[in-house]
Amino acid sequence: ADFSGTNTSSSVNNMFYDDYVATPNTQAVNVNRSGSVSEFNLAGAINISNQIYIGATLGLINLNYDYSMMLDEEGVSDDYLFKYDQNQITKGSGVNGKLGIIFRPVSEFRIGVNLQTPTWFTIDDSYTESTNDPDIGTEVYDFSYNLRTPLKGSLGASYVFGGRALLSADVDFVDYASIRLSSVDGGVGLQEINNSNNAIKAGYKSAVNYRVGGEVKVNDFVSLRAGYGLNGSAFKDDDANDFQTQFYSGGIGYRNKNYYFDVAYQRVQTTSTFSPYLLADFSEPVAVSENNKNNVFLTFGIRF
Repeated sequence: ADFSGTNTSSSVNNMFYDDYVATPNTQAVNVNRSGSVSEFNLAGAINISNQIYIGATLGLINLNYDYSMMLDEEGVSDDYLFKYDQNQITKGSGVNGKLGIIFRPVSEFRIGVNLQTPTWFTIDDSYTESTNDPDIGTEVYDFSYNLRTPLKGSLGASYVFGGRALLSADVDFVDYASIRLSSVDGGVGLQEINNSNNAIKAGYKSAVNYRVGGEVKVNDFVSLRAGYGLNGSAFKDDDANDFQTQFYSGGIGYRNKNYYFDVAYQRVQTTSTFSPYLLADFSEPVAVSENNKNNVFLTFGIRF
């Protein structure tokens, strides 16, 4: 990304940079992100007269996230080269619960409700920023804090047409403004926690997510599937819904009495923003990206 002509003189975390506004310089940014989220579930369910199904799940979650950003600036003078690096390592664990009920008044129709509790995370962050200026050096920040994600409620229904086709629809409600942070043994100051929570309440809102999908049996073994989903924007000032996420999917499945095999394709379209640094007067450059992700899923199972 090109961030030339940007004022980098304001301070971030007590680090100050020279002012080169309107100077014909060039800034280049390289960003790398990687990570994983794993979940171990303990689940149970009961069947009441083949009409009411009740299930519950306890989820144990582990997360890892690595982030690095390298900014190079040159062109102010022949021998000028400024480097600014950020690195973050995040590790955490959490727990949540899910409770769902499905009601099937007739064999073709089902309606269900699901409640997912917040996930209660304990998170450790290690954040480093540095420059090639020996007068500034390297700053290291270690944080430990608790994170509570939003409660999510879902409602869904499905109908089977003649045993050969299925249509389903789901809707979720999530209040992102209810995200909360809290300190772990004073690892983060109360004022910083309150500032972050106030910023969350001021900047986020509730959102509604929609999903609709269908399946058609070509014969006794092969099925075709298609679906669409829309996740509402979580940002309060996003009146145009620029930051909502859309999902398109399609797939084919093969099943017999001994095994099954599924292939699915998913396209995810969303918008994101990125700033290489933050400035006190909010004049930092912002890159707006239109993101398109293409995913392919393969599933193979054996029946016992």
